[in-house]
Amino acid sequence: MRTLFKNINLFTLFSAFLTMFLFACNDYSELRQKMVEESYQQKIEEFIGSKNKECREEAISIASQKVDSILIARAKLNKDTLNKPIIPEKPIKPEIKQPLDSSDVGPILGKEKGVKD
Repeated sequence: MRTLFKNINLFTLFSAFLTMFLFACNDYSELRQKMVEESYQQKIEEFIGSKNKECREEAISIASQKVDSILIARAKLNKDTLNKPIIPEKPIKPEIKQPLDSSDVGPILGKEKGVKD
C-alpha cells in the first residue's frame, strides 16, 4: 500500500510538473518572442536616433559652410569702392628772409665800463 501511495505521489508530482512545464514553455515562448521584438524595436530606435543625429550634424556643418561663404561674398560686394585720397606733395621750401639790420647782435642790458657790482 505504501508503494502505491508512493507511485501515486510520484505520478501526481510528475504530471503536475509536466503540466506546469508545458504551460510555462508555451508562455515562455510568447514572453521570449515579446522580449525579442522589444529588443529589436529598441535597437531600431537607437539606430534611427544615431543616424538622425549624424545627419543633423552633417546638415548643420554644410549649412554653416554655405552661410559663411555667402557672408564673405556679401562683404566683398559691399567693400568701400571710394579711392583713397592722394598723398599731397611736399610744399616748396620758403625763402629765408635776411634781417634789414645787418649789425652784430649784442646784449641790450650789458655791463658798462667802469660800473662795479
